[in-house]
Amino acid sequence: MDEAIAGALPRVLIVSHDYAEAGLRRQVEAFARLLDVRFVTPRRAEVLVFPDHLTESDRLTRTYRRLSLFGHQYLMASPSLGMREHRPQVVYATYDPWSAVFWQVAAAAAAFAPRALLVSGVKKNTYRRYPAARGRVKDAIARGGIARADHFIAASEMTARLYRRAHGVAAADISVATRVGVDLDVFRPSDGRVRREPPIVVGYCGRLAEHKGVLDLVDAVAAARASGAGVELELLGAGDLREALAARARASPWLRVRDAVPSDEVAGFMRGLDLYVLPARVLPDHEEHDAHALLQALASGLPAIGTVSGIIPEVLDDPEDVLVRPGDPDALAAAIAALAADPERRERLAARGRRAAEQRYSLERVAARHRAVFDRLLADRAAAD
Repeated sequence: MDEAIAGALPRVLIVSHDYAEAGLRRQVEAFARLLDVRFVTPRRAEVLVFPDHLTESDRLTRTYRRLSLFGHQYLMASPSLGMREHRPQVVYATYDPWSAVFWQVAAAAAAFAPRALLVSGVKKNTYRRYPAARGRVKDAIARGGIARADHFIAASEMTARLYRRAHGVAAADISVATRVGVDLDVFRPSDGRVRREPPIVVGYCGRLAEHKGVLDLVDAVAAARASGAGVELELLGAGDLREALAARARASPWLRVRDAVPSDEVAGFMRGLDLYVLPARVLPDHEEHDAHALLQALASGLPAIGTVSGIIPEVLDDPEDVLVRPGDPDALAAAIAALAADPERRERLAARGRRAAEQRYSLERVAARHRAVFDRLLADRAAAD
């Protein structure tokens, strides 16, 4: 009988850069309570708020030198990626199946863990099609990678639909699970009650980039203030818009721009807010992938406003939740002003968001959903054998 079915923890090797930053490493530790897990990551990786993050090896982690190719494509300087040592039953690679590192993982699995199931963790909810030969090459690589994977874990229902519709993946071959949960002990509601008097502090944390809708948010808060709402705005993060936003903040006392901080320190930023906004735009090749900062805000007991972009409506899925059109500062301004003037509704949304974080997005819940997928795949393999 297969070891996982007989009672031993399933041996899973996770290849990813998503859990590199120290605060997010707790998700790997949550996996380790349910799985015999090893985590493989490039030694240097780009994470949410740092352009260059260094990861050290430890009892769960193996790091390898990153070999940059072009754009965001890279390989890792290891032929086996730790598979010879760990002998995994499942190799879980959180990369698009047309990426170079996914193909490296697939080759290593074929050579060093031929019996392992290859599971692709995917979160991109759009697929960029290129013209002419470049597009044909990418499509061929994508088809080959998709055929190589035994199963997919999509970060959102939208991603799962894309893989079924655009790539022909059968419904039975794709599951949905948030990739990174939230540490509910770190991200928790503040002790104070909902603020009833202005200024109401609106906030955003993440990439300070145009596709995130940050400029829409700044314009929306300015418009809400012009209409009489007593609101201020705090931004935390790094990105292409950092200097332009800082310059605007110097001329606008109601706008504050903070430097990026480690993940755990984001919790303190959240506790200083009264309302969180994720104003992500919809672009031809981008919609919001995982909304992790939104999950942190909900865990922090904050009411939230989101745009209809990618995964956001799947997170803010209660009838009372506030969603607006992406790229519409006027609609966003009206939503901000309405919530700023309605502390009772903000209190209800805050309580609902915390419950959602506890029930769906804790580190333990995320790990349990992944364990359930791996158990089912290994049981199916054992039955087929």
